[in-house]
Amino acid sequence: MSVVERIKGAVDEKQGELQATREIQDAVNKAQANDPQLKCELRTTPSYPLFFQDPNHPWVQKVKRIAESVSGERLSVFGSGGSTDVAYIVKTTQIKVASYGVSRHKESRIHGENENVRISDLLDLVKFIAILATEAA
Repeated sequence: MSVVERIKGAVDEKQGELQATREIQDAVNKAQANDPQLKCELRTTPSYPLFFQDPNHPWVQKVKRIAESVSGERLSVFGSGGSTDVAYIVKTTQIKVASYGVSRHKESRIHGENENVRISDLLDLVKFIAILATEAA
């Protein structure tokens, strides 16, 4: 895919976001017209886009293999719901990425009160980074 095609795709996506914002603003305007006492203002904040990589891509499989060997667990590959700056990089550059971290869905309390990770998971992450860096060199 050429740079021009990537930019066009980003512009098309932005146009879709603008269209959605216009539709929401139209609904707010209609509600205000129906109720003159309704005082509200629509503000939008861009959020992180979703992203997904081909789970069979060699880089994704390499990350998965190393993570499984270090953790001793069978791991799944899945897309990200957004909340990462990496999504913009993936969508713009088409660089292949895979992430592996230390949180545990049912116990880490991600971004909540008493957020936590296991020390053993932190140590495994250090091993994972060392192996990946060595194999990527």
